[in-house]
Amino acid sequence: MTLSTQTSAVNKRRYTQKWERLHPEKNRYFEHQGNARRRGIVFDLTFPEWWSVWETSGQWANRGRGGDKYVMSRYRDCGAYTKGNVFIQQGRMNLSLTPANKAGLPVGVYKRPNGRFGAHKAVRKIRLYLGTFNTVSEAVQAYQDAV
Repeated sequence: MTLSTQTSAVNKRRYTQKWERLHPEKNRYFEHQGNARRRGIVFDLTFPEWWSVWETSGQWANRGRGGDKYVMSRYRDCGAYTKGNVFIQQGRMNLSLTPANKAGLPVGVYKRPNGRFGAHKAVRKIRLYLGTFNTVSEAVQAYQDAV
């Protein structure tokens, strides 16, 4: 890496950090948008719409992860993030409304986007990946062997 490339990278990082300090709301909006995209959920809120939901709730300062923090939720955890389909609630309420496993699969088993099945086991709040399998029964067997 040349000196000019290093200087350019440092300047970009400084600019990014400064922008994040000056615009924390926009930064959280882009994070939320990216998280929804990774989860395969349509995100149709513009920044002003997203911000008005938070501003109206009065819970912006209390947002975050964890049971006592506030999160933006979708009604019945269905559909896209759109103006009429979102509201702010405590994280513990968001989790209590969703089924343990929406796909109806056994604990520790999930369906991958490619149609195969994955298995994982939680150990001290850390997810231990057990592998990818062609059938549900293979994934269940791997989970049971790990337990």
